Amino acid sequence: MKAAGFIAVMGLLLLAGCHAGSAQQTLLAEGPGVHITADAFREAYLDYLLRTGQTDSPRLRRLFLEQMIREALVAYEARRQGLDRTPAYEEEARAVETKLLVEAYARRVLYDTVRVREAELAEAFVRINTEVRARHLWAPTRGRRVALCPPPGRCVVRGAGRRGLPRHRTGPERRRSGLVLV
Repeated sequence: MKAAGFIAVMGLLLLAGCHAGSAQQTLLAEGPGVHITADAFREAYLDYLLRTGQTDSPRLRRLFLEQMIREALVAYEARRQGLDRTPAYEEEARAVETKLLVEAYARRVLYDTVRVREAELAEAFVRINTEVRARHLWAPTRGRRVALCPPPGRCVVRGAGRRGLPRHRTGPERRRSGLVLV
């Protein structure tokens, strides 16, 4: 039922967007530092709905518009006070710009040129979702055992049991069998 309502609202929003000339000119909020058109609101609101998975409602639209107005007013006041000209702001702006450029470059160069076959995806899926558990660990020396299962893995070997080795060996017999307890 929610999906049908969401689709209906999306259809109405898109239908309202067909009148591009009037929608772009329709101001929802205007004031000092605030200029929110119906088109800008629609784009931001649809993005918000898709990111959060929330259901559209008149109350949610009103709250979202109020939040957009508050953000615009805070940004206007910060600019009015000159916060956008401080060294800290300029450093942060450069960092954000660099991050956006790297992401754009990655999308254009890496993501568009990398081709992954279905078989490779299936193999990666199996590898990631496979969990291996071992009851027994055999190693000829303690050093090799530590290399196979370093602490804090807390691997404890107590005999091979079903593989023909006795469960409990003591002293030199254990060392000769290659079974090492930690």
